[in-house]
Amino acid sequence: MLDRILPSLAGNDYRGHRDGLVYLVVLLRYRALIPLMYLLLLPEYLGRAAISALKPILTMETLPGARFGAVMIVLSFAGLVLSLR
Repeated sequence: MLDRILPSLAGNDYRGHRDGLVYLVVLLRYRALIPLMYLLLLPEYLGRAAISALKPILTMETLPGARFGAVMIVLSFAGLVLSLR
């Protein structure tokens, strides 16, 4: 019963693939919502960058996601600007 009401509390499974599915459906079916998807991507990656700046994880090397996040911020902003033209 709990997994129907609150599926995130039922187990510790990763459910992040749903975001990618939503982006794919918007890309294929609802093209007018593409600027909104870029607008949703920007705060996500900006928030991740802010959290990693405020609470850094101390490691010997740069985390692989740090470089990817910076690239995604630039690409999301460029995509948003180009989709609004």
